[in-house]
Amino acid sequence: MTRLFVDDPQLKINNIIVLKNEKYNKIKNVLRLKKDHNLILFNNSHKEFIGKIVQCSSRETHILIIEEISKNTEKKITISIAGALTKGKKIEWVFQKGTELNVSEFYPLISKRSLVKDVSQNKVERWRRILEEAGSQCGRVDVPKLYDPLLIEEYFQHMKNIQANKIILVEPNHKQESSCHFSGKEFHLLTGPEGGFTQEELILAKEAGFQSLTLGGLTLRAETTPIVVTAILQNRFGNLTITNIDQK
Repeated sequence: MTRLFVDDPQLKINNIIVLKNEKYNKIKNVLRLKKDHNLILFNNSHKEFIGKIVQCSSRETHILIIEEISKNTEKKITISIAGALTKGKKIEWVFQKGTELNVSEFYPLISKRSLVKDVSQNKVERWRRILEEAGSQCGRVDVPKLYDPLLIEEYFQHMKNIQANKIILVEPNHKQESSCHFSGKEFHLLTGPEGGFTQEELILAKEAGFQSLTLGGLTLRAETTPIVVTAILQNRFGNLTITNIDQK
């Protein structure tokens, strides 16, 4: 059944919600759903709802909420990804795959070596739509929070007040922590741009409480690193496991 994110707090049984503009266009012209079709809706309330299309006009769609679905949405850990802006659509790939891996929030950062220094509001809105689409596709009942792009110095200042596991991924030739200690279930992951972090940024990261780690001898692309590390954290501490299926 089609799943759709709807930013509406009135998702409740017997309520009728009205979808216009972009959501209306998606239902009519992309999904091609018509009257009496059912679909699953969610709105960051950690619940799902089954809705039935009861009216379609030339500009809006009316959906009656007919059922609430209970789901186990408990997260063993929460992960935040902060990544320097990259060229092209690489960061969009990070948003999409990070959402599929249950990342809770994203911080797009402007660092000294970022190849992108300015982002339009239209692009930020596009990123938010990507998060909604990815959340709908992978079965989540929430959409990750996306912060507006900010300078990496502002991010470090913000993180000084956050008590959590803070990890900065550095290149194999950089000095890393001799031992790493994790406690609690909140992780903040920081990855750099194509050109890596400057020495000044590494110092600021340490002052903000980040532990420097590498992926052994591997040097991964800027957009690959956060996804790989997120998968490792989810496997070790979170809900990402491989389930054995008995062969009959």
